Order: sequence, then structure tokens, then C-alpha cells
Amino acid sequence: MTGSRSVPADAHRLDHRVVIEAPRGRVWQLVEDPAALMQWVHGMRSVTSADGSPGGFALGATFVQRIRIGLVPTPCRGEVTEFKPQSRLAVVVHHALFDLDIAYKFAAVGQRTEVTCHAAVHGRALGTVIPRSKVEQVTDEILEDHLGALKALAERR
Repeated sequence: MTGSRSVPADAHRLDHRVVIEAPRGRVWQLVEDPAALMQWVHGMRSVTSADGSPGGFALGATFVQRIRIGLVPTPCRGEVTEFKPQSRLAVVVHHALFDLDIAYKFAAVGQRTEVTCHAAVHGRALGTVIPRSKVEQVTDEILEDHLGALKALAERR
């Protein structure tokens, strides 16, 4: 994907794209603001830097997020693997059962913003602890929800 991480060849890959009727700067503010993340990231309950202080994105930054997967908020650790303000953000999120590598690209198209999202789900639990097809389906739906919510939030402001 990006940075120094390599994604296994058998990872499930997801691609989504959305055009947002808002300038890239406005969209990016919603990406960088931890409070805004709670509004557009499906199931997100909290995010802090790994040392417990308020979160913020920077290349190599580590974070802990509590995200609802199913009925229970679950802690996940993550790392920023690519960071270019208003242009690119990539993270890897480590759940107890799988990893999610996700990269966002933000392109200005006049006064609109095209957001593309490339993700890969992989890990030891796929196909053993939980059915791979279920993880793939749920992850695909979550990413589609994320981008839809980001679009709605940016266009409402």
C-alpha cells in the first residue's frame, strides 16, 4: 500500500471513490479534527495518540481508537504510514483479529474534492475465526458509509 508496510498478496482489497461538493481544505479539516472523525468514521468512539494525549496526524504517529465492531467498542492500535496535508493520508489499524491498511487521496477538482480510498484487509482470523467473506462484506460497507458520511458532513458546512 504506502509507506514501508507490505500488504500480503491474499489481502482483500477495497476501492471507493466519492466526489464532494466542497473545497479540499474544508474536507481536509474534517479529516484532521478528532471530533469530526467521530461524526464520519463509522463506529468511532474515541481516538487518542498512543501515549493518551489528544490525537493528531503526522507521519509515523501512533494512535489508539475505540471503534464499535458489532455491538462492542473495541480498542485498535494504529499508525500513520503516509501523511501529506490536504492530499494524502494512509494508516494501518491493528485489530486483534485482522489488520486494515487504508489510504485516502484528496484531489481538488475546481471547488469540489474527489476522495479515493484504497484499503486492504488481512490477518490470521480471516477464514478461521470469522468467515473471510463476512469481514470483507462488513469492511466494504463500513468504508462506503465513511465516505458517504464525510461527503454529507462536508457539504452541510
